[in-house]
Parts: sequence; C-alpha cells; structure tokens
Amino acid sequence: AEQESWELALTQKEMDQASEFLGFNHKNLIAVSVGTKHPVKDWGEENWATLLALLSREMLDTTVILLGSVDERERSEKLSRAWTGGNINLCGKTSPRIAAGVLKQCRLFIGHDSGPMHLASAVGVPTLGLFSWLTPPGQWFPGHRSWKFIKVLYPALPRGGWKADLQMKQGASEGIRLIRPRDVFQSAMELWRRDVSSAASSNIRTDSEVPS
Repeated sequence: AEQESWELALTQKEMDQASEFLGFNHKNLIAVSVGTKHPVKDWGEENWATLLALLSREMLDTTVILLGSVDERERSEKLSRAWTGGNINLCGKTSPRIAAGVLKQCRLFIGHDSGPMHLASAVGVPTLGLFSWLTPPGQWFPGHRSWKFIKVLYPALPRGGWKADLQMKQGASEGIRLIRPRDVFQSAMELWRRDVSSAASSNIRTDSEVPS
C-alpha cells in the first residue's frame, strides 16, 4: 500500500486527549516501547537499560514516554529508572489512536517490531526499529513519508541466511540480542539530530534513502 493510505487522520479531539496524558510535557519527547509478545523479538532488559542510560546523558531536558500494553507496564516502569530525566509511563492507559496522538508529538520513537513502531511511522515520527530473525529482512519494516527518518537495525544473519525455522534453532538469546546498545544509541542520535521539520515535505524516496 502507498504510504499516504496509512494516514490515520487523527481528529482534534484525539490530539487533545493525547495532550492531556502529556500534561505540560510537550517539548523534547522521545517515545520508547520495550515490550513484545514474542520472546524471540525481545532485545532484553539489560540492553534497554544500557541504551536509556546512554541516551539520557545526551538528551538533556527530554522526557521519555513509555508505550505498550498493560502487561508491559511493570517492565517499562523498571527500565524507566535508567533514564535520568522525566518519564511518563502510558502502558495500558491509551487506545491505539490516542497513542498515535502522543507519538505525533514526539521527536523520536525507538522500539521492537511492534504495533507502536508502526503507529509511530504512520504519524511521521522519526522511527528506529529493532528487529529479530522472526521474519526475513525487509518484512514488516516500518514505512515513512521519508526514508531519511527511518532506521532499522537487523542482526547479521548466520551462515546460510534466513530460514523460516531459524528462530526455533537459534533461540531467544540469539538474533536480536546480537544488536549492540552502542549501535542503537548512535542510530538514535542520528535521527534525533536531524531536522525533523523537513520530514513532512520530503515525500520522494531515492536510491540513497534506503533504511540503514
């Protein structure tokens, strides 16, 4: 489907409801989703804690917004302690459309291959997706009006390439856990520093604008 067909057409009422969850926190927001229903997609709590600590040292005066389902709330709360700035845990508190309204007010989203990741890209937020070997490279990657504002980190494949039953052979400790926190940090900072105001006006994908 064309990217334009993914437009959610959020109403002003939905945006106002999203703003209520944020209170006065409307500047320098980063959204993170650390949960997943598939163990093979789980980057791991240690990796997330390391990443959040690294980012919070660079993203001063920034509030992290944690998004996900209600059963991901406790884990998100635990990991939010690695963030030295403000945080708002909205896991289980919003509908998908209101979550999209929250995301629309953020400067960056980081998360697993998940519903929140696709919502983020749908509303035009610079998006960094962390993928496992559950699906082959390219499948379910996020879309965006400008590929300059999408980064995908996919673990290097073992010898022999991707196979449908690869995740069962390798186990949850392989695949996505091979992605290093430092690499995620560097990719996140590249997106954070880009001029997000140009994202909406850049609708043409060129050969040089493929996902990293």
